[in-house]
Amino acid sequence: MLRPSLALSALACLVLACARPAPSAAPAASTDCDTQDQPLSKSAPAPRDRVAEIDALGERARELFEVPGLALAVVHEGEVVIAKGYGERVLGGGEAVDAQTNFAIASNSKAFTATAVGLLVADGLVGWDDRVVDHLPDLVLWNDYVTRELRVRDLLSHRVGLRTWEGDLMWISSKFSFTDIYARLRYLDPPAGLRERYGYCNLMFAVAGELIRAKSGQTWEQFVAARLLEPLGMSQAQTTLEGALGVANRAEPHIQIEGEWQTTPRLDLSAMAAAAAIDASVEDMAKWMQMQLANGQLGGTQVVPAKIIEQTHQPHIWLETPSEDFYEPARHLRGYGLGWFLEDYRGRTLVHHGGGLPGMTSRVLLVPDEALGVVILTNSESPVSRLLAFQIADLFLTDEPGKDYLAAHLAKQAEAEAARAASESPKPNAKRAPIPAGLEGKYESPLLGLAEIRSEDGGLVFEATEHGGLRCRFASEAVLPEGAGSPVSVELPCTWDDPNMGISEFGLVTKGKRVRELRFSVRPSFYDPLEYSFARARSQG
Repeated sequence: MLRPSLALSALACLVLACARPAPSAAPAASTDCDTQDQPLSKSAPAPRDRVAEIDALGERARELFEVPGLALAVVHEGEVVIAKGYGERVLGGGEAVDAQTNFAIASNSKAFTATAVGLLVADGLVGWDDRVVDHLPDLVLWNDYVTRELRVRDLLSHRVGLRTWEGDLMWISSKFSFTDIYARLRYLDPPAGLRERYGYCNLMFAVAGELIRAKSGQTWEQFVAARLLEPLGMSQAQTTLEGALGVANRAEPHIQIEGEWQTTPRLDLSAMAAAAAIDASVEDMAKWMQMQLANGQLGGTQVVPAKIIEQTHQPHIWLETPSEDFYEPARHLRGYGLGWFLEDYRGRTLVHHGGGLPGMTSRVLLVPDEALGVVILTNSESPVSRLLAFQIADLFLTDEPGKDYLAAHLAKQAEAEAARAASESPKPNAKRAPIPAGLEGKYESPLLGLAEIRSEDGGLVFEATEHGGLRCRFASEAVLPEGAGSPVSVELPCTWDDPNMGISEFGLVTKGKRVRELRFSVRPSFYDPLEYSFARARSQG
């Protein structure tokens, strides 16, 4: 584990370890939520009419960020304060979002996976500090040391040395199975050592799902449903794409294309289910938050042992705090537990997580000190879920007017866009170059498999034939790379068929007059930072 300085350790102990314990038990969620958009449990009137304030914030957030739809729920001191929807499931479709509308919660699934592994620990099937290879003997990673020393808790805490999202293109829009991805992990080349630094890693959560299957005899989907969703009464929640599409009251993902919201197909996450596959409504997620805030209890039943909640809420790796922090002066420390981000905020410990997939974003925020939980689910790629969650939390955490995070973000965004426009100066035209002859043919990558470049409809297309979800059309001209010393002879733009992926610049490495290698990345700030390399297939010399 990365070791913070002594001063940071001391402050961490004060902020993250000395929090007031959560209530020992919480009453069951009100059944009044069976009525659409029921605003308040009758047994828990909210002081200062927080319901009206939250409701107004929800509608204001949807309008300010122009998102198609969102839903929110707030729990406080064991009760559901509000659970409500805003906007539409499909923009222009006329079907309203309500408290029972399912959304993809994406990486908020990770806390379910970490809790599920905790249940294996409670069952005596694994230990948090067991070597993973002792339970998954066929696991082979990028070097012998990591393969041998990787521990169960490492799978769930983003500290294996990979960069954030590194390797994710293996599963995004891919037809690879988990077995295919599992066999390719050995070809990754992380920039850091085990436990040296934080790097958000979906791939290790998928390995945790395989650990659950190996030790329980059930798939991740079956285990999570039987041990968590069903005992919690999360009756609408789904763990598979088939199940998600079978729910009539569901939101559809939206992306912006040329400034307009359009629906986009859902990803099949079966190969990476343990990292991101759950669909749920805010009504169901309110039950999950109530259990988390009551040390594993819901309705007087101990669904999850309290030790699991305690373990998953403990920091396992520290993150850097930006020098100019949007949440200053309220935040000073950031860490990651097991399936949860941890930080201080207004003198309390926050336990929270976000989720993002093409066309869906979400946020779950817990303040155990105040028995407070907030969940925001949206059917768009927008920062609104995090901003709104913090702004709602402030209604309970301070009597003073809190920061208007919604307006502050939009103002900051406008300033950044204006500064960028002012600083941009006309650039000389890039030097054009012809596309090298002989580009067509077969290529291969240890991570993404076989690919082909071929002529089609008067142009050239690239297709990763084994991956199945990477196909783009090349521009008619290449450009010469800037700077000297690059092995890349020309760069060739390629527009992906999937509009979520945008355009990638393919670097072409030539030897003599023949292209020997292709290099490209896809949306490194959202999908995967790794530059993938495809070499000319050996069969083609």
